[in-house]
Amino acid sequence: MSKLQFISTPNGKRGNGAKYWQMASGGDDAGTERLLAGIRNGSEKPYQILRADTPSVLFLTHWRAVERYRQESDFKARIMKESGIGEDIFAQEFDLDFNVSEAETVFSFELVDKATGGDWEAGDKSAVYYLGIDSATSGADFSVCVVLKKNGAQLSVVKLYRRQKGTSEQHLAAIAEIIREYEPINCTIEKNGSGQVWLEQLAGMGLPSSIEGFSTTRDSKEALISRLVIALEREDLSIPKSYITQELLAFQRKADGKLEAAPKFHDDCVIGLALALFSARYGKF
Repeated sequence: MSKLQFISTPNGKRGNGAKYWQMASGGDDAGTERLLAGIRNGSEKPYQILRADTPSVLFLTHWRAVERYRQESDFKARIMKESGIGEDIFAQEFDLDFNVSEAETVFSFELVDKATGGDWEAGDKSAVYYLGIDSATSGADFSVCVVLKKNGAQLSVVKLYRRQKGTSEQHLAAIAEIIREYEPINCTIEKNGSGQVWLEQLAGMGLPSSIEGFSTTRDSKEALISRLVIALEREDLSIPKSYITQELLAFQRKADGKLEAAPKFHDDCVIGLALALFSARYGKF
């Protein structure tokens, strides 16, 4: 006898999340919303068996169904602090909220949590490295450089440069020092906007690495992010708990299909990481 399990946190009512909403609601949207609201406010039991007809069972479980979490007075605050997530993501991943946003989360909490681990490392002459660089000149965005170390099929993030303020000259000098320390086989920089100038400047510094540009379009960004999802699903990638893991959790697909950070978040680290994977030719781009 075989057993098939579908397990998910809420991910909206459209796209990939639609099937779970349809399973949970059974067509009774209003009644299901009332039940979920009751679970969240404590008026309904935190564990609900919605259907138990043979051969399938459908149930909902809230974090308060776990005794030690229910007894913890600051569970929500602790999780938000430790994971670096905001109210919206907590509501979706822990509070059975299907209405957080019309956007879909691209990287699930489970995927990011499994990948979170490891430490920052200094350069090692015997190791193999690849870099991804996302440039920025506006005050709102961050300039980012992500260093990946390759060990067989496994890739690990070992260095993150992330700065919001400063001149292009200052950012380039810092990134050049990183390249000299790690001596990556290849560096990939997004060449849209200021990136083309950065590409030319870095290429002219005589650095110990091949340096290439990457033109970001809607289609090429889709391919970058898809490869990053695959790397996480295959557990080929490890990432120290950092701004990178925070940004991954806040990265969304909007209703129009556009990939970007949730409001009040950034996605520069996500793009830098995806470019580093491209640089390493993960999945043979």
